[in-house]
Amino acid sequence: MSQHDQPIKENTYIESLSEQERINKLREVMKPLWKPGFSTAAHGTSMHVADSIITNGLRANVFLLDSTAIPLLTGAASYEEEPDSVFKQVLHWQHRDYKCIIIIQIPNPDPAKNEGGMNYFNRILEELPDDKKIKEGIPGVDVSYVIQPKFIQGYINVENLSFVKNPAYDESAKIPPPKAPKEWAEHIPLNENASEKPKLESGQTVATNNFDPTDPNNWVW
Repeated sequence: MSQHDQPIKENTYIESLSEQERINKLREVMKPLWKPGFSTAAHGTSMHVADSIITNGLRANVFLLDSTAIPLLTGAASYEEEPDSVFKQVLHWQHRDYKCIIIIQIPNPDPAKNEGGMNYFNRILEELPDDKKIKEGIPGVDVSYVIQPKFIQGYINVENLSFVKNPAYDESAKIPPPKAPKEWAEHIPLNENASEKPKLESGQTVATNNFDPTDPNNWVW
């Protein structure tokens, strides 16, 4: 039996719960996931690929975290202050109503280094070697990046409201240093006063001053 399977009796019990009871149960399940100093993102998928993702990593088409994941916890002052909307989002996943939610934990940037903003969070995406890429010849369709398992805490099984831990998750893992992939300049939004996209040299980033990773408004996903 797969680690995300549970007896039918357990699923029947979950189905008998009211919406608020399911939210309360999910609050208990997700409490260990709340970590000060980290930002939490999530990716919905199907059960049959969940174990593969926590083993091999989450692959993405482009060097944009928001192309494959959305912010989950809001960074409230305490876990108890997280609103019910966070848990409703998991119970009723907006994309295809997926029942398996991959949890990605990202260490927040060091304010002293002035490296915040989405450029920092995008760096969790590692460019795959050429022989590991899936090339369709269509921009945005080719699979060229991966979020390594060390950043994936595990996944939530929505059907039985359980959490499956990823043994490869490493809380001490650090975001890789700046490196500009070939497509990066194409995805950097224009400054409203700029006439052209900024040109990046190898190793450069576009920093956002005073970025607060605990403010969900700064995660424009």
